[in-house]
Amino acid sequence: MHELIFINVKSQVVREVYNRHMAEVLSSVEQPLQLNGDGRFDSPGHSALYGIYSFMDAKTSKIVASTLLKVCIQILHGDS
Repeated sequence: MHELIFINVKSQVVREVYNRHMAEVLSSVEQPLQLNGDGRFDSPGHSALYGIYSFMDAKTSKIVASTLLKVCIQILHGDS
């Protein structure tokens, strides 16, 4: 039980620090942003279920956004 409480508190602290940092980053870059994006959905030797996609401001080379994505596979059946 104590471990679960510790993980929950740690997660909240990490989230607060991350949100504060991202607010500082966004306020420090010039508007309008010139965004580049890139994603990675695999690791060498592993199949991908999750991936991360990030956006970087081209003028400052600062990461301004990133998100964790779950891979969704849709199988299409067609009549031949």
